[in-house]
Amino acid sequence: MNRVLIIYGAAPCNADDYTEARRLVGDADVAGVGLDTSLVRVPFKWIVTLHPIEAEEIRLRRNNGDLGAITIVAHELTDENGEAYDVDVFAPYVPPSGSSALLGVFHGLRMGYRKIILCGCPLMGKNERGVEYSSFRKGFEGHYDEIAGWVKSMSGWTRDFLGAPSEAWIDAE
Repeated sequence: MNRVLIIYGAAPCNADDYTEARRLVGDADVAGVGLDTSLVRVPFKWIVTLHPIEAEEIRLRRNNGDLGAITIVAHELTDENGEAYDVDVFAPYVPPSGSSALLGVFHGLRMGYRKIILCGCPLMGKNERGVEYSSFRKGFEGHYDEIAGWVKSMSGWTRDFLGAPSEAWIDAE
């Protein structure tokens, strides 16, 4: 396990954010966020999703793209009928929602990471379903005391709210 975890989100700035974060930290573990990152050619440790119904599709995309095995982390193990989702790790949902990115942060903290960098998670604009990403800000605001100091962001509102990573922050114990 590396000291730093990068959470690779689905916003259009993700590749630029990731390149800059890797330049800053060097080697890091990486987690993807949701179905939108399932075909990204990055060696994810896991993909986290608030939509466990997408787990099978995430796994198929990774396997068909010859991108290696993936661990899928979700906040539900079964649907309303008791049918199991194709997930590997249960990570409890802690309201209010901060999108799958915040679920990834909490899972990373449970795994022992103390330096987490959000890439492609600016919480600005709309997703493909027309949902305003700003609606997820309340999750980060509501859990600020739990994540402050441990989590930084490369772009957008989350960078303004949590701060940008620096070499001093990365090197600090």
